[in-house]
Amino acid sequence: MTCPIMIKKIQKKLASQKLDALLVSAPGNVQYLSHFTGSNKTLFITKNKCYLLTDSRYHVRAKKEIPKSLKIEIIEIKNKETTFQKITKRTDIIGFEAKDVTVSRLKSYKKLLKGKKLQATENIVENIRITKQEFEIKRIKKSCEILGKVFRNLKKEIRPGIREQDLAWKVRELAYREGAEDIAFEPIIAFGKNSALPHHKSDDTRLKNNDLILIDIGVKYQGYCSDMTRVILPKNPSEKILKMYQACLEAKEASAQAIEPGIKAEKIDSIARKILKKYGFDRYFTHSLGHGVGINVHEKPNLSPVSKDVLRENSVFTIEPGIYIENLGGIRLEDTYILKNGRVVSLTNYS
Repeated sequence: MTCPIMIKKIQKKLASQKLDALLVSAPGNVQYLSHFTGSNKTLFITKNKCYLLTDSRYHVRAKKEIPKSLKIEIIEIKNKETTFQKITKRTDIIGFEAKDVTVSRLKSYKKLLKGKKLQATENIVENIRITKQEFEIKRIKKSCEILGKVFRNLKKEIRPGIREQDLAWKVRELAYREGAEDIAFEPIIAFGKNSALPHHKSDDTRLKNNDLILIDIGVKYQGYCSDMTRVILPKNPSEKILKMYQACLEAKEASAQAIEPGIKAEKIDSIARKILKKYGFDRYFTHSLGHGVGINVHEKPNLSPVSKDVLRENSVFTIEPGIYIENLGGIRLEDTYILKNGRVVSLTNYS
């Protein structure tokens, strides 16, 4: 479980950021540091204290979910102004998470924290989350194991005439049956030409003979996600579809093999793009090569052409090259990987 060391790391970061305290509001970050899963939650971290702010609906639940070893003081907010005055008494410069805080919430903070200097911060907690702890790895592995069972059983449901949304709904049913607590995101089930839309919304399109099938699914187990995309080729695929599949497969395998601790994420992305260019498909690859996976299905590290992230030991991430050609179809091959003991291992190794 998350230990006090993670909160201590944040507290050490305060000095380097010239902050007296940090308001942690991004739900995934609060859950990571506290294990609290309620919907109303904010952490206020000073150099020597940590508070969880919530309301009366979640006060008892917070006491159950937050390990005592974390030494987080749980505060039930009854009067916001009084509460913030109390916990910010000895702080002058307070950081907030710029990516999460809306204009409306910032106005509220300014009103509640009169006389304090508010400073925007980015990725203080997210950068720590790149390196997964052992308990996180176990949960992600279990999530991927469940996902494999879901996919194998889902294939048994595929038959001519079935609708995309029928399979999408079946993913939910199978996920719950296999022990998942939820799906990680809305399943993407795309038949034929619909597969050319990277994030197609599954609809009432029915499967026809010789349709290509793209399945992008993920589940959540004890708060941690998995992610995988498979393409089922028709019995008689065109030469172009076969070439697209081969290009994506080669790009995925080559980029995975190149990964080692300390390598820049942008370099991995460029390896995949060079291979797709060799096949003449680089202009049809319209998204990043991959993303981190953990509490959120999309988190750091980002494997993109402009990413400044570095892959570390115990990083968990996807590699998912794709080719999307309008009015023809799309291919995306995606696995969730872990960088462990200097080697990259696929956690979703299902054919």
